[in-house]
Amino acid sequence: MNNSQMVYKLNIKEVSAAKEEIKEFVSGLAAKLNNDFGNEYIVSLGKDTEIEDDWSYDIKIRKGNKIGASLSLNWKKQHFSDLNIEVSESTKIGSFLMYGIVFPFMFVGAYMGANRIAPLDFLPGYKLAGALGGVIAFVPGMILMTLIKSIILKKHKEENESLREKALSATGNTFQKV
Repeated sequence: MNNSQMVYKLNIKEVSAAKEEIKEFVSGLAAKLNNDFGNEYIVSLGKDTEIEDDWSYDIKIRKGNKIGASLSLNWKKQHFSDLNIEVSESTKIGSFLMYGIVFPFMFVGAYMGANRIAPLDFLPGYKLAGALGGVIAFVPGMILMTLIKSIILKKHKEENESLREKALSATGNTFQKV
């Protein structure tokens, strides 16, 4: 999964001004993304725009289950002049596979560890064995999910990459000072 990151420097001198500028940027970015992608893709905006000390906001751009990108905006009060923007691939298939493969692997691993079932019967304690069993089973679950996801999305890889680049470009154009 390719992620692209950029940091936008806010033109402010205090925290309250940063919050107002970020609100303006979010509404401007949402309008730009709806304008650029609204005809062909579904643009889903995050629900909470109230900016707190550690704030994050996600915007998803999707077409069907196999094509999608996610824009994550992150801001922290201690670095109030920086707005971090990350654009990554985000498909519904990935979420389905995570819930359908990785989480069951973790639950089975936790059950095996907590109930001293081989090959996880060597783990110490009851609660610790359950937690460690879940963590141990997480690794093969992620490997299996990654393999299945790459096979399913093989035909859509170029379109996902193109969408991610277009979203990053639209974000960069939105956040340029005039």
